[in-house]
Amino acid sequence: RGADGRILACNEAAAKMFGYAQASELWGKLSALQPGYRIETEHGEPIAPGETASQRSARRGDVIRGELYRAVAPDGAARWMRVSAQPVWKSDGSLGGSVTLYTDETERVAARLAEQESATQLQMALDAARMGTWQYDPVNDVGNWSPKLDQAFLFGDIGESRGWQGYLERMHPEDRAGANLVLQSMLARADGEEFEHEHRLVGDDGVTRWARIRGRIERGGTRVRMRGTAMDV
Repeated sequence: RGADGRILACNEAAAKMFGYAQASELWGKLSALQPGYRIETEHGEPIAPGETASQRSARRGDVIRGELYRAVAPDGAARWMRVSAQPVWKSDGSLGGSVTLYTDETERVAARLAEQESATQLQMALDAARMGTWQYDPVNDVGNWSPKLDQAFLFGDIGESRGWQGYLERMHPEDRAGANLVLQSMLARADGEEFEHEHRLVGDDGVTRWARIRGRIERGGTRVRMRGTAMDV
């Protein structure tokens, strides 16, 4: 862009990104967007035509690094772009325009949003079933479980520092030997093997509740991990 914000040149890839057949169609324009399009921040806030990264850099000398924009077509179709802009200074020290780099991030952002949606749906399902997740590193004797399980079993002190012994102390005395056998059995199994076990846990309120623990062993090189779900039954 020049100092007045008009597009002086661009490559064919940029033209196609904005829906033009060839680069020359963009030359001299103040906005790269097709009529009817709008541009937003990654949080959905509208961006005025003169406040895009390239315009701010060309007119004010701002240095922009990695801003994420969403260009929305009249039919609602969206394209995500990562934008960086650098001002161009003349030999006399005055501002001569800007150079802008656009990276198409549509596929990556769509994958990230789909993953977030999947995680949200999974958490809703776990909450509905009064179920939570846990993981345990038997080599270092550290683990954690989701806050949902603290709520279900009324535990206030099951943390990483307590490890397996801390969990056993919360278990009904009659069930500890069986749980230890399950743990030792799982440590001898191959990667991916699953288990299920039910035992009683005693909450901070003194009430005994039955827990159904499901999990699997995961091995990767020297790393061993167990993880799964727990449910108040």
